Amino acid sequence: HASSKFKWRLLRHRRFGPALRHWYKEKAIARPAKRMAVAIITASWLLIIFSGRPPEIVALTGLVLLACTIFLLTRPEPRGVSGD
Repeated sequence: HASSKFKWRLLRHRRFGPALRHWYKEKAIARPAKRMAVAIITASWLLIIFSGRPPEIVALTGLVLLACTIFLLTRPEPRGVSGD
């Protein structure tokens, strides 16, 4: 099956494999990945704010991004992996 082959290829990937394996095994996200994600989420919201979108769109987007950030930050860190 093609999707199974793709999944195993990603799990063995040099760069993405470790993070994906941590997610599958522990539902965990490493601290550096959390930091990067929060930085990108913040930058995205700032772009929306300064793009001149209506306040309702800015607020709704902010709430969605806040929920995503809370979910992300409440995931455990992988066991046995130093975060920094």
